[in-house]
Amino acid sequence: MLGLGNSLLKPELNILKSATLELIGDAFVNNGFPDSNYNWANIQLFDNGESGSFFGMLKFDLAGLRIKNIKAATLKMYAEVLTDNINIAIKNIVTDWNEATATYNNKPEIEDYVYFQGDILTGTGWKEFDVTNLIKNYSAGNASYGLWLYVTDSKWCQFTSKEGTNIPVLEITYT
Repeated sequence: MLGLGNSLLKPELNILKSATLELIGDAFVNNGFPDSNYNWANIQLFDNGESGSFFGMLKFDLAGLRIKNIKAATLKMYAEVLTDNINIAIKNIVTDWNEATATYNNKPEIEDYVYFQGDILTGTGWKEFDVTNLIKNYSAGNASYGLWLYVTDSKWCQFTSKEGTNIPVLEITYT
């Protein structure tokens, strides 16, 4: 063991690991029909002010990520209809909700902080959203019962939900 010391005998403590989480709940709500539930095979987002905007809700089982050192977290969603570039934002949901009963009137509490906002390019296919800071916030001990998605421009788009094909996933790397 000349010159090697103990370096070969110590386990590596900072091994990068990855996890792919599938949805455990999703829905969208509409402030124009505030008592209606939209637990469909898609998640629609639309900004039409108080006369009918659609907001998406996604829930993942994050329990295994407590006290992990989160390096990256990417939400991947399949755009079924995206005919124009669109600006999408994501906030953290801080109280529990149920996809079968969620409506705009009983929507969960949503944190004010915007964890992601960016332009998503037109076209069908997989779209990616960097939610690293949101997942780091959860790992540090803060509440998270999902992601609240909305558009910031007067446009409409549609993504596949867990009831459809190409189910959204959350890809996470951590140590």
